[in-house]
Amino acid sequence: MAFTPASLEDSFEITNLVVEYNVRYDNGDPLFAETFTEDGVFDSSLNGIFEGRKALVDFMNEFATRYTGRHFCANHVVTTDGERARHESYFYFLVGSKIATVGRYEDELVRVDGRWKFKRRVFRHDEKKQQ
Repeated sequence: MAFTPASLEDSFEITNLVVEYNVRYDNGDPLFAETFTEDGVFDSSLNGIFEGRKALVDFMNEFATRYTGRHFCANHVVTTDGERARHESYFYFLVGSKIATVGRYEDELVRVDGRWKFKRRVFRHDEKKQQ
């Protein structure tokens, strides 16, 4: 089966998962790891690769001591293939009123017990200097 544009329901559920991830991340909430599958992977060009819930919780506990800011995603593209999905979006991170980081997410998701979860979340920051 090929990936095709997601239904409105799947698209809403997946973009809502992104919002949940962002809010939990910004609040330093280790429950952000619950947005991933048990063996989920967060692969960040800025922070490293974290695999599995324990590694994700440990990452969040450490990250929360270093940064305070707000994550935002836009221009969501969601496709599905039955119980699998792909999501892409642009990203920016604000610290105070300044944009600290921009980039994009490329996600692989699966449905677990009727809910979408990140199987693999890849973040790549834009390496070009902002003007």
